[in-house]
Amino acid sequence: MERRSDIEGLRAIAVLAVLLFHAGVPHLEGGYIGVDVFFVLSGFLITSLLVRERESDGGISLGAFYARRARRILPVSSLVAVVTVIASWFWLEPLRLRSLANDVIAVATFSSNFVFANRGADYLQSTLPPSPLQHYWSLAVEEQFYFVWPAVIALACIGAASRVSIRRRVGILATVVSVASFAMCMVLMNTSQPWAFFAPHTRAFELSIGALFAVLPVATSKSAKIFSGLSAWVGLIAVCCCVVLFTETTKFPGPWALVPAIATALVLRGGNTTSWSPHSVLKWAPFQWLGSRSYSAYLWHWPMFVAFGVRQDRVRVWPALLVSILLSECCLRFVEQPMRSGWLGRQWRILYRPKLRRPLRIFCVLSVIIFLPTTALVVGLLRTPAPIAGQGGAVVDFDESVLTATTVLDNSSTVPSEQIPD
Repeated sequence: MERRSDIEGLRAIAVLAVLLFHAGVPHLEGGYIGVDVFFVLSGFLITSLLVRERESDGGISLGAFYARRARRILPVSSLVAVVTVIASWFWLEPLRLRSLANDVIAVATFSSNFVFANRGADYLQSTLPPSPLQHYWSLAVEEQFYFVWPAVIALACIGAASRVSIRRRVGILATVVSVASFAMCMVLMNTSQPWAFFAPHTRAFELSIGALFAVLPVATSKSAKIFSGLSAWVGLIAVCCCVVLFTETTKFPGPWALVPAIATALVLRGGNTTSWSPHSVLKWAPFQWLGSRSYSAYLWHWPMFVAFGVRQDRVRVWPALLVSILLSECCLRFVEQPMRSGWLGRQWRILYRPKLRRPLRIFCVLSVIIFLPTTALVVGLLRTPAPIAGQGGAVVDFDESVLTATTVLDNSSTVPSEQIPD
């Protein structure tokens, strides 16, 4: 798939919105919708690749797909998780280490969104300080969607002989998923908002909206291109308005989640159809620079914010942001680019060539190699009782009673049901 500068620029806007939202910049309280922009982008890009593979090869190689996802996702996400775990032993409060141990295991199994949904729905745990790995929930949602989506597309396209037939079937499938997922989201918003926020089946409508727009007919006539270009500008403006006008009290991801999702899809639909489409702005060098580092920047920023104590002192937010950007630059140069086109990438491509017939096994082995040491480190070290300063080296056993005792709330306290952090 050819590189689109408007998509890279849209990534930059999305990650910048999230970073500035978490930094507490005034008048950007809706920056959390950057995650929703990423969801739509992911649905659009992955579905485009799967459909083109089905059209050109007559089938979809699930093994090769998962191997490509592992190559793209695992190196940086594993590195950030490992560094966060090791660093947390020095700067995280002892009573929070057990919780972090559970979080890392969830990150390793792409199930962290379920952990945080359960934690947000638990009265006693919902007011605990956020985990330094809490932002991994969005990565878990995407991977859970992609665990199912390629196989569903392959099944839906059985017997489809033409390009039009393939795209029609995928479009119908994406529409059904979008409607069903949004309906479940609306139901859970009234019963359990944390689950509506973190669950894959309630956020799938954003990924499937991107998937739907990936298979719509391309604008070819002059009038259609003009309409697509204008719609893309409306979408880009709408995304920016959401960042400015939404707040932490906006009911989300209720019906308002449709606004950034559809707006992003409009940008993807017509972002490069004319010379004056949004790509004329999104192709600017600063947007391209940040967009290429958006994945690493997103993963690094939240652990840095927690480590620097940004919640306690907003002055520290700028050093935390600077360190996050520097780390994302290092990841791009020494991890992502080598895996994409350097020596590591060449070795990876040799390993998952179809003739070896082992892409799924390689994916599983790589996952074990990367994540088992992390899990062992967490279980072996972070679950170890830690001494409390000032008590002569007394040891605290991290049993449930101690953990619960530290989270007893005043009877007048309330659980913030609509302020789930990203």
